[in-house]
Amino acid sequence: MTGDGGKGEPDWSGAHVLRLALPTVEWPRGRPVLTREPIRYRGTGVRALRITELN
Repeated sequence: MTGDGGKGEPDWSGAHVLRLALPTVEWPRGRPVLTREPIRYRGTGVRALRITELN
């Protein structure tokens, strides 16, 4: 989950998503992640669901 977003800085969005998607007392199974790139979250233990753009 690295990338600079074209700004020369780390992309922290992946870390924020993982923190919110992990299980908590309110969400014992964790929150699902809706993304265009579910492979980005492989091996993290979160449920990633692919979204697609309709034309």
